[in-house]
Amino acid sequence: KVDIETKKDDTRKLGYSKISEGNALKKSGDLEGAKNAYLEAIQQFEKVIKIEPEDIKTLLNKSYAHVQREDFIGQGHSCIEAIRIDDKNSHAWLCLGNAQLAVKQYEDSIKSFTQATNSCNSQGQNEKDTCVAAWSNIGYAYLGWNKPKEALDAFNQALGIRKDYDKAIYGRIEAEKRLKK
Repeated sequence: KVDIETKKDDTRKLGYSKISEGNALKKSGDLEGAKNAYLEAIQQFEKVIKIEPEDIKTLLNKSYAHVQREDFIGQGHSCIEAIRIDDKNSHAWLCLGNAQLAVKQYEDSIKSFTQATNSCNSQGQNEKDTCVAAWSNIGYAYLGWNKPKEALDAFNQALGIRKDYDKAIYGRIEAEKRLKK
C-alpha cells in the first residue's frame, strides 16, 4: 500500500513538473516543446488515475494540460469524468463549461457554468473565486451567443462577488458597448 501511494504521489509530482515545464516553454516561445511537455503531463496523470480512478484533482490537472494543447475534447472528457465522481464539484463544472465555451457551445456552457455557481455559492473563499469565474464566463458565453443584456447581468453578478475581477470588468464594458448599438 505504501509503495502504491509513493508511486502515485511521485507520478503526480512528475505530471505537475511537466505542466510547469510546458508553461515555461510556452512563455519562451517554444510551442512545440510546450505541447510535448503537456502531453507528458497527461500521460503521468493517466497513470495516477489508473491507480486512483476517483482522483478529481488529478482529472482537473489533466484537463488543464489538454487545454494547453488546445485539445478541448480531451479537456471535456476529463471534466465529465470529474463530474461523474462528484456532481457538486464547482471546479469540475467550471472546467466543463470552459471546454464547451472554447468550442462555442454557448448554451451548454451556460448550463455548466450555472451548475458551478450553484455548487460554489455556499462555499468558502476558494469557491468564491470559482464562482466569480463562472459568472464571468456565463457573460462571455452570452456575448458569444449575441445576448448582451444577459451578458451584462452575468458580469454584474461576477463583479458583485469580486469588484476587481478584470475579465468581468472588460466583459461588462463590451456588453455595454453592444447594448448601445
